[in-house]
Amino acid sequence: MDTYIVKRNETIEEIAKKFNLNVEEIQSVNDINVYDIKEGDVIKIPFILSDDFIYYEVENGDTLENIVKGKNLDVKTIAHLNGLDVKDYIYPKQVIIIPKDNVRVYITEEGDTIKDLEKKLGFSIDKILEDNPDIYLVDNQLLIERT
Repeated sequence: MDTYIVKRNETIEEIAKKFNLNVEEIQSVNDINVYDIKEGDVIKIPFILSDDFIYYEVENGDTLENIVKGKNLDVKTIAHLNGLDVKDYIYPKQVIIIPKDNVRVYITEEGDTIKDLEKKLGFSIDKILEDNPDIYLVDNQLLIERT
């Protein structure tokens, strides 16, 4: 479980989308009506429970850049997976998710098509569908490739 500070004019739907969750998942771990949130409120965010990720506890001096160093990951993707901006401060004992070594992730962009994904990800449509049975091709959907 992690916490999140609500930003100005941010809705619970936007926050849920940042963390690849639905509103009900966030509501289930908070003792407030998440539809009444306002700037500065602190809400709990449940972790994504998946065998495709590890849960890394940030240590003193860590940055997103040094956490992903030597892995086949980019800072922007890790930040997005954790509802962060690449410039956000991460703090000791904060837990973030990182794809396991055998997992490659891609976050869809507006206008992506299956053919685009095949080119961008470098594997076949069949493999994309095998690893991601529910693809809606909406902006910011997390896709996974298991090797």
